[in-house]
Amino acid sequence: ESGEITFKTLIKQNNPLNSSIETLSEPIPGKLVIGTIGGVFELDIIDTGKQSTTVNSSQSMILTEPTRLFDASYSVKAIKGKNDTIYVGTNRKLLRYTGPGFNKVDEVYDKRITALEYDRNGNLFIGMLDGLYELKQDGIQKIDSALVNNTQILDIKNLYGSWLGISTYGNGLILKCTQTGTIRQITTEHGLTSNLVKSTFFDQSGNLWIGTNQGINKIYLDTSKTLSNQLSNLPILSYSWSDGLNIDQINRIDVTNNKVWISGNRGITLFSREFLGYESQKIPIIIEDVKVNGISYDVKDAYEVDHSENQWEIDFSGIYLRDGNKIKYRYKIPELSPDWVITTTGNINLRYLNPDSYTIEIEAFSLDNSVYSDPIRMSITLLPPFWKTSWFIFITILGFIALLAQLIRWSVKTEIEAQQINHENMVRVIELEHQALMAMMKPHTIYNQISALQFLLFSGNIDKARDMIMKFTKLLRLQLDSTFKKSNSLEDEIERIKLQLELDSEKFESQIEFKFECDPSINPKKCLLPSLILQPFIENSINHGLLNKKDFAKIRIEAYLNHIGQLIVAIEDNGTGFKEKESYFVNSKTPVDEIPYHIPNKKLKQFEVQQSPSIGLHLFIERIRLISLERKLNWEINFRNVRDGHGNIIGALVLITLPIIPESSASFEIKEKAVYH
Repeated sequence: ESGEITFKTLIKQNNPLNSSIETLSEPIPGKLVIGTIGGVFELDIIDTGKQSTTVNSSQSMILTEPTRLFDASYSVKAIKGKNDTIYVGTNRKLLRYTGPGFNKVDEVYDKRITALEYDRNGNLFIGMLDGLYELKQDGIQKIDSALVNNTQILDIKNLYGSWLGISTYGNGLILKCTQTGTIRQITTEHGLTSNLVKSTFFDQSGNLWIGTNQGINKIYLDTSKTLSNQLSNLPILSYSWSDGLNIDQINRIDVTNNKVWISGNRGITLFSREFLGYESQKIPIIIEDVKVNGISYDVKDAYEVDHSENQWEIDFSGIYLRDGNKIKYRYKIPELSPDWVITTTGNINLRYLNPDSYTIEIEAFSLDNSVYSDPIRMSITLLPPFWKTSWFIFITILGFIALLAQLIRWSVKTEIEAQQINHENMVRVIELEHQALMAMMKPHTIYNQISALQFLLFSGNIDKARDMIMKFTKLLRLQLDSTFKKSNSLEDEIERIKLQLELDSEKFESQIEFKFECDPSINPKKCLLPSLILQPFIENSINHGLLNKKDFAKIRIEAYLNHIGQLIVAIEDNGTGFKEKESYFVNSKTPVDEIPYHIPNKKLKQFEVQQSPSIGLHLFIERIRLISLERKLNWEINFRNVRDGHGNIIGALVLITLPIIPESSASFEIKEKAVYH
């Protein structure tokens, strides 16, 4: 009624059984067979049926004097009987007793025996110092398994079904299924008081009793379920010397008629099997210390701290009066993990917590899972840094949207300005093309051509006049056609130059010799150039270089590709050359204000002429510069004097690197060099 358990020793002093009892067996109800160091004894137990709260009451149970069945020359370690045969395992041999009064003794195996047990099929299993064996008709056969090989077997008991419980010295309790050969293990990791298991017993209520060198363990097994499926979560109750048990090193356990018999180094102890359990109680938990970033804080239920205070250490302990060493703890932080963390130390370390709210739940429980504490809870809130607060994020998003809108506005504005600039450049190029055309068709030039034509007609040279009219008409048509095109083929440019030279030859006493050479890799029909791009250089040669040369005037044009595939057009004459400067060049990288033929304010009324008064050259440079800006192409002009072997100037050479129009898909084909005269 008070929940206390009283243990009394049942063997008196000077009794034959007052020594180390090695084994117990009750083959017949009321008959307890006891194996000791000196022999095998039988003890009659008479139950009067009277109830008593103490096991030493003479009214509830009468124990007779022990009767010696037979002497044993060695210490008896195991007894197992079946029908009229008793197997006795000693510290030296396995003996078999048969016949009337068990007077016949046979030596079965000459080796130390530690345990004996029949399975459900009547097969005898034998435990020895080096493993598990089975008695066969042809002798004893060793069971080969890693968990029992070279392991001292201390006890073997039937559980339920085809399972055997095998007590070992150091490997805990081994469970073996004799039908399938499956082997499982129960150790201190599951809650046993020790891995040195000396005895087991499985009673009719499904309780598995396990005796170790540090007390008793009880496990309930559901016989309606497979044993293998129950081993992952075993509720283990334990009782030891610290709980009041007067035998700690238990050799054998036997449960009969709701009574638990325990034999060990202090004799035999008897108690009711329902007494093994703990009275209902709770384990209080105390929070001893809370440290944040190494600094102790007052203990309270809730904390609200800055985001930088993210390293926490919580110390706690449970109060368990039975045995403080039999407490485990578990804690859970749902915000970090839904699983419980089990520990034997009352300490929680949390490192580098992110800004958030956390709830810590802590519980304590006994090793046998029979006693729990009420959970305690602690809440921790780490405030986010200002850059993670909602107001800062809102302002940042607004700022980002404003910046993005500004970038879009700037991009659209830039694109519009670029389009305007491109449009202005295109208009400027067209304007310059018209101006170039007008420069080549200036009134006095047309007047000169008409005057020459009039002279031929009045002189009666009708054929020559007719030929001149045809050429002049064709030149006008070609010039006018070019005004409607952004590009012309190299072949058309050369054709126009030939016509211009033939008409301008009237200024000279003899025909101007003209030669055009083309690299075989260039197809003049498909190689496209900006319209009227070469005409200014031819005009410059005629009007300035060859003007005072009345005979033997020569102009040579050569087209070829340089080592990086750019088109080079070389224009050479045998005129007076460049007077002011030996040579100079301009290109697409030359600043606008450093270009020799710069046209200020995009107007043709005034020219900054540095080397030549040719309006056509001014127009060319301005046009090619704008075209290159529009299409992102490179160009270059190199002006040189041609000298003879004595250093005398014998002509001028202009090397022009021209952009080939990309959209023309100009192809280059290998041909024989083309020469036009």
